[in-house]
Amino acid sequence: MRTTKWIWLAIFLPAAAIVLTPTSSGHWQCGLCGKHERRFDVLFVPLQREAIPNPYHDWFQKNDGRPQDHDWMGMGCHQRGNLVYRMISCSFRTMSLQDQIPGLSNPKKAVDTLFSLSTDERYQEFADFGRIDQSPASVAYGEWWARHPPWQEVFPPPLKK
Repeated sequence: MRTTKWIWLAIFLPAAAIVLTPTSSGHWQCGLCGKHERRFDVLFVPLQREAIPNPYHDWFQKNDGRPQDHDWMGMGCHQRGNLVYRMISCSFRTMSLQDQIPGLSNPKKAVDTLFSLSTDERYQEFADFGRIDQSPASVAYGEWWARHPPWQEVFPPPLKK
């Protein structure tokens, strides 16, 4: 009888470990250089990575390329869970602030500003900029520009009406 119990444990425990192992999949983008990738993680370790083209990342590599540790931010929807329970959570964060940098009059200063911010500040800047109409003629842009002094040296001032 004792042997049977150990056989069942030997079968059950590895099966439970496989079924309950945490996994996640989704898109990630670096808040500094703009590198963008789709990942599949098991036990919080990336097992599969697929690079996704990003114009800002290409521009950054050609024009700046400073060494840095990636500051990965979750983008879009991520699926998390295990084989028993799955959950999808979505982030509406956009990197539209990064997308604007190559077209600015002083993109080098804009990248310096991006690198000078802490991770939390960078998250907040991306969130704030992503929520507005980014035309210098819009009221929301004028309000954003007034509340974010670090960007006033690199983004054009709002247009007067």
